[in-house]
Amino acid sequence: MKRSNLALLLFGLFVSTRASAELVAWWSFSTNATYGVAVDARSGLPLRLRGGATISPDGTGFTSAPGDRAARFGTGNQRMHLTDASFLTQHLAGNMFSASFWIRQNTERQSTSISMVSPAIPGGRLLQAHIPWDNDTVYFDTGGCCDARHRIQVATNVNWTVWHHIALVKNGDDKTIYLDGNPIITGVNTARVDAVVSQLFLGNGPSTIEALDGEMDEVSLFGRALTPAEVSQLFAGSSP
Repeated sequence: MKRSNLALLLFGLFVSTRASAELVAWWSFSTNATYGVAVDARSGLPLRLRGGATISPDGTGFTSAPGDRAARFGTGNQRMHLTDASFLTQHLAGNMFSASFWIRQNTERQSTSISMVSPAIPGGRLLQAHIPWDNDTVYFDTGGCCDARHRIQVATNVNWTVWHHIALVKNGDDKTIYLDGNPIITGVNTARVDAVVSQLFLGNGPSTIEALDGEMDEVSLFGRALTPAEVSQLFAGSSP
């Protein structure tokens, strides 16, 4: 059954149980960034808009409701960059982490949606996801790249030009990718994620050559593994 974005939003307003425990950061992008910085609603972490990344016009976020905006990238080196992400380190101590966001693309290309960098990891790839890569495959790497210790991946067959909800969950060695509230792949990756964090990128990777040609909205990070019920609530429009 097709549901409107407004219906999703209204449903979320009445969900009493939220995923707010261990919420580390939440960028809703619903106000214009001031001086090129989007500040999260939880911890005051400043994402810097770089390379032409912008906040989209009023009413163009995932709900299309008045006042809703999103982070907008492109085909150059657009990105949002948290230059000092060391605050996140303490929240990875249990080798658990989750990220939730809405995403849409104009064109599928070799792009990175989210990247967490650590100097303690060879290559720096502590957490990275391509949603999707240019081959319509979603990749979720943790603790390095790119073998069975680090990566789960799954081919998709969806229209990425419309909004979709993604949740990336690491619970010890167990990992899950959710698409629109449903798990689309689970797997075991033994590489750990509890390491020092230096930087966080949205809409691109640290190379700055993998920009997302599209938008992201309602990006939230958690220092634990979200449950299936909590992922469903976020997909339904609940605030984190």
